[in-house]
Amino acid sequence: MKQFFILFLLIYPQISEIDNIEKKAKEFLQNQKEYYKLLDLKRERTKRIHNKPDSNVVFVIDTLLKANKSFINHYEQTVYQRIEIIIKQYNSSSNCQLAINNYLESARLKKWKNQGFKTTPFVYIFNDFSTYYCRTACEHIDKKWEDFKNNFIESFANKESVIIVGYVGKIEWTTKEKYLNRP
Repeated sequence: MKQFFILFLLIYPQISEIDNIEKKAKEFLQNQKEYYKLLDLKRERTKRIHNKPDSNVVFVIDTLLKANKSFINHYEQTVYQRIEIIIKQYNSSSNCQLAINNYLESARLKKWKNQGFKTTPFVYIFNDFSTYYCRTACEHIDKKWEDFKNNFIESFANKESVIIVGYVGKIEWTTKEKYLNRP
């Protein structure tokens, strides 16, 4: 009985963390409904590494936010901002780290190396048991995107998180503290 209790004490923080991730993700999406409609993504995505089926994933959100109001972008087009969100929670820290390493290798990214990179605007947050990803199209960048990124990082990153922020044509590695306290 004592061994079972010790095992429970070792596993309980992981179970609690996993439950908290799902709750936090659903709350975040619920809070976006004032500005965005939530659209479920059911399209084929087999070529994208962070969406391949993985038996180590215990929870996933794959959704698209579409703005309720349009704006005129820098091409003088009327657009409704769209933001894709993928949140994955893994059954262990080691499996999460393996998924992160696989993504970095497939994207040919070097950890902590800011570099030129052909990409659309995105944020990727790597935590101990989970990954959080959001992106928009270059044509959909406006003030709301900046606010959304800040809110996304504030909501999901912690002091140990590794964050990649993609801008048009480059990526930047950062931490929550550095990103939120930038000039």
